[in-house]
Amino acid sequence: MGRLIKIGKQPVNLMVGAYYNVIRPELGADWQLRTQVIFVF
Repeated sequence: MGRLIKIGKQPVNLMVGAYYNVIRPELGADWQLRTQVIFVF
């Protein structure tokens, strides 16, 4: 999921994703959460 917003006059691209790992290492996590902030110049 993502969205482009403006902070002041600066556009910022925000993204969030959640992933379920069906196949994973023995000590790995079941779920992962990925967040991303991109400043657009």
